[in-house]
Amino acid sequence: MNEKEFEQRLKETVAWCSRKCDLSKAQYLRTAALRPQNPDDTSLFLASSKQGSAAIEEVSQKRKKLLTKEGIQAVGTTSMAGGRLLAYFLGASGHDGLTESMSDGYFDHEDTPPWDTWVCCIAGKELIGPDQEPFDLRVVIGQRAFSADYVLSWVPPAWIENVGEVMRCETMGAIMWADLLVSRPAKYAVFDFHRCYVPAWLERYTTQLGR
Repeated sequence: MNEKEFEQRLKETVAWCSRKCDLSKAQYLRTAALRPQNPDDTSLFLASSKQGSAAIEEVSQKRKKLLTKEGIQAVGTTSMAGGRLLAYFLGASGHDGLTESMSDGYFDHEDTPPWDTWVCCIAGKELIGPDQEPFDLRVVIGQRAFSADYVLSWVPPAWIENVGEVMRCETMGAIMWADLLVSRPAKYAVFDFHRCYVPAWLERYTTQLGR
């Protein structure tokens, strides 16, 4: 995904979520019409970024059609609209339902944020620049069954405080604010996969746009 694609996807996500009647209720961020197909009834994000990207693309296309149908245009200057970008690391869930319980259902049993808020999926292999020494986190953490790949989602303003509280109690490192992923403060450098490379457009959006 390039910067223009990210900008448009973020605009659509913010436009769609902002139209919901009550953003403080998690069920309004899991629109039935946007629900990704999941025939095996298992997490869409346990295997790979390829699987996660396919699910997010499906949601994105459905969301775009519904925005058009409702006459809502995702235009104008891209901003966080008071929200914040969240990174969810694929396969890092503790599968214990802690985040689901603490967040009143904002996260599901596997720490996945609601699908209405999904923006894109970043694959670790895409984050290595041509001028950088190859550093494949899959090799480093492969034996731990975790992944350097992560999903970016937009957290509405009404949920920022709640998500922040949940993050302080979540022990597997499955969720992290994207701006902390960029700044990488030492106290958060607990997990190897948090050291993944970050695309330039994400750095810009988490610094210039105030998270």
